Amino acid sequence: MNKEYVIVGGGIAGLFAANALAKKTNGKVTLVESGEKLGGLLCSFKSKNAVRYDQGTHLAAKTGVAFIDEILFEQQGFEDNWVSLPYLNAGNYFAGKCNTQTQVADIRDLNKSLYKQAVAEIMERKPFSSGSFAAYVSSRLGDVVLDELFIPVVKKLYGDDVDLNELQDNCGYFGLNRVVAFDLDVTKKLKQLDDFDEKIAFETVHSYASQSSLNTSFYYPKHKHGIQHWIEKLEKQALENGVEILLNCQTVRLNVSDSEVKTIVLSNGRILKCDKLVWTIPPYLALKQADIQFSSESKVQLMTANVFHFMFDKPITNTKNHYLWNWDAKFKAFRITVYDNFADSFFSGHRLSVEVLSQADKSSPSIDDILRELKEMSLITADHTVLDQALQVIHNTFPIPTKQLALLNQQISETVKDTLSNVIIGGRHSDKVWTQVDVLKNINEQLDTFC
Repeated sequence: MNKEYVIVGGGIAGLFAANALAKKTNGKVTLVESGEKLGGLLCSFKSKNAVRYDQGTHLAAKTGVAFIDEILFEQQGFEDNWVSLPYLNAGNYFAGKCNTQTQVADIRDLNKSLYKQAVAEIMERKPFSSGSFAAYVSSRLGDVVLDELFIPVVKKLYGDDVDLNELQDNCGYFGLNRVVAFDLDVTKKLKQLDDFDEKIAFETVHSYASQSSLNTSFYYPKHKHGIQHWIEKLEKQALENGVEILLNCQTVRLNVSDSEVKTIVLSNGRILKCDKLVWTIPPYLALKQADIQFSSESKVQLMTANVFHFMFDKPITNTKNHYLWNWDAKFKAFRITVYDNFADSFFSGHRLSVEVLSQADKSSPSIDDILRELKEMSLITADHTVLDQALQVIHNTFPIPTKQLALLNQQISETVKDTLSNVIIGGRHSDKVWTQVDVLKNINEQLDTFC
């Protein structure tokens, strides 16, 4: 008798798992998604004027694993359907200056006195400390970098009242873990030493790409639907592979016997038989729906993402970067996507999106506030006219990376593993991986064991 596989969550992890199981097995595969469309953050947002913007994640990447990449990307006519980017060209804004060469903050932009003091502290080869965020950063990079860069950015991202003592040692989800401090020749020599390699970065992203052993390219669909077109193709592939896709539907109960999920009750009253379950949404929900007692004093604090979308009448002044990270504490914006630099040939208008994090109970800046910031960063000028604008608010997105969060994720993962033997946790909620490539490779490895 063929087995029945259920995937919960229709983001990229769930969609890949559905297609992979359809290819790896002869069983029935059902994908359950609570939203009205698949994709999660790989969807597009449509303004009132019907202008499309990417909702969150913008780019796809090959994994280097043939089986995965064959599912993710069509092989015939690949060059005709995708923009290929050899590396992410990200810049940053810090200390009042826009740097188009790297996303890493360049401490050479600090005043001379602070820079000299910071370099002296970086050159101290003392052992790294752990136990608190401040001790970790201070031991790696010194107090100047801690006070002038890391603390202001952390408070900008997670709120002024964030408890620095409760943060995980390395709380930089957004790549803030090194600094640029020296020119290319000095950096190359220092990075041959392990302790320096972990705390200083090359002054240009091109230098990093040329020195790195990584062989990763990024891709963007040549289509007016943007990154959502990728999801649409994967959805079509899943349907052709016989996957049943249930939208606007939630799981409400997992019926467990002998440590296995036997059936799943859905919000529409339907009951699914389940031999194997792939869970790609927060795993504590699986424990809750299975009536498995789980007690923990740890709490998760989730931030709200406020995404400001704009279309202008003329090109954005930054013609190099795909993204621009803002490490300047006086700005609310923390990441800006410049579509002109990777999607201008098939998207109408000149568009960018600005991301701002806020606590759920705190107000976000206004559209006018963000436009002022864009002008101060010289991304637009007084001559730019706004043709379209929209604010997209996405609650419960980025968790504040506290020690409690790390402990909670570990406890939940262990509890699921110990109590639900036919369930695997995939995606970023697996507590093992973060990047898109690692997420897909991790879930593929688990599926191999599953099958």
